[in-house]
Amino acid sequence: SGCLLHSSHVMVGKHQQTLGSLLLLSLNCFTSAIAWNLHRGGALNENRPYPDSSTTQRRQPIQKMAAASTNDSCCPPGSHGAHVPSTSSSYFASPPVGTMFQVPCYHVPAPESTYEEPKKAIILFPDVWGFQSRILKIADYLALKLNCDCLVVDFFRGETKDDHPDMKAWFAQVPYEPKIREDLQGCLEYMKTTHSIEDFAAMGFCWGNWAIAKSCEDGVEWKAVSHPSFKIESWVFGGDDPELVKTLLAKCSAVLLMPASNDPEYISQTPLSGRSACIVFDDMQHGWTTRGDLDADPKLQRDVTACLESTVSFLQVTFAA
Repeated sequence: SGCLLHSSHVMVGKHQQTLGSLLLLSLNCFTSAIAWNLHRGGALNENRPYPDSSTTQRRQPIQKMAAASTNDSCCPPGSHGAHVPSTSSSYFASPPVGTMFQVPCYHVPAPESTYEEPKKAIILFPDVWGFQSRILKIADYLALKLNCDCLVVDFFRGETKDDHPDMKAWFAQVPYEPKIREDLQGCLEYMKTTHSIEDFAAMGFCWGNWAIAKSCEDGVEWKAVSHPSFKIESWVFGGDDPELVKTLLAKCSAVLLMPASNDPEYISQTPLSGRSACIVFDDMQHGWTTRGDLDADPKLQRDVTACLESTVSFLQVTFAA
């Protein structure tokens, strides 16, 4: 994984290059997990109501999916729709081990037998399907492989895209300031004071990546793994999407961008520096990591594996820095 030590662009797909060898993972992992309900005072506000150097290789054409997103979405056209549960994968077919309360936060502690100092954690920001995806199992996996705490926060309070046909109006009611900021600050304070976390990383999926970028604007310091959508910035709030990419890259100590074939070109074309890297998943459509049918698509299985292993490699280097 030497190319993670400096800025790099990599293509994964028909003409596949990899970070390191990207060996096939064993996804048979298990770790204890707890979920917790936070209250005001250095925590989430439970009572706050939510309203009802560039890559130039030509990408392969993508097949539009029946349940694909349209332009009335934060996802680009051709993206995966709702999560398709796996029945054959021994790892992703098994249920996550935590439970949810009024404020849905899913906490997976680092395995005690291998816990290393300084204590570190990953905050995972879901897409518009919240916990109705593979994200909780991804948190289980990363906690075990990286010996760190993982916290998945459902900023939408259990609501999903299916509850809001007008997504633009929905997003407008959940701005970063003050709502997302309030929840995030509560999460960070909770992890620092209750679990003695000193070093944070963030992992965002679609909408969640936009929220991470906004937190960087707000002065939160961490390394980030990005399955990007920046469209919300201009589409909903009148901002500048490419400039938000630059903000993410400038404010984080390191960023791993992992766009799909149908994500906007400006993401992979934004210049990188330091330990940041970009892997373009040439055979994938936006949303493949947390959604999509693992049982029906061998390439999807391959690239979910590549994504997880690349994430582990990247964070092993950047947590240690």
